[in-house]
Amino acid sequence: MSRASKYAKKIDSEVIKNRIDSQKESMVDQQRDYFPSAVEVEVKVKDLLDGESNFKIVYYIIFAKEIQKIIKKHGGGRSLIGTQSTMYQELEIMQEKWLRRGLDPEKLTQVKLMLVPNYPIYENFILDDSLLDGSDRLA
Repeated sequence: MSRASKYAKKIDSEVIKNRIDSQKESMVDQQRDYFPSAVEVEVKVKDLLDGESNFKIVYYIIFAKEIQKIIKKHGGGRSLIGTQSTMYQELEIMQEKWLRRGLDPEKLTQVKLMLVPNYPIYENFILDDSLLDGSDRLA
């Protein structure tokens, strides 16, 4: 059987309908479980950033939902892959993306800490050259 014929069978409307019908109840249950937590996060972000323009609040809500996605994938007891350090790295990368899009760094950090309260906050690191002996090198 060729790839084209397999693909033709796969996209047959009856096959798709049967697949969706068999999964419909599970799909509805997943959404029913998700929506209350999504609304809760939206309300928390709106309360946290009270006074921010409605136009920008949407982007902070998207940021918060991306945090939840990273936590689900990399952190917590139900982690699918990775470790907590991977989760922190992914959060930093994602926060940098939103910084570059013009969101306020302090507000992004507030949202992140609201959703990941044990997130480690590191002070700005300044290298003290006097602590280096002759064998130390910066690579």
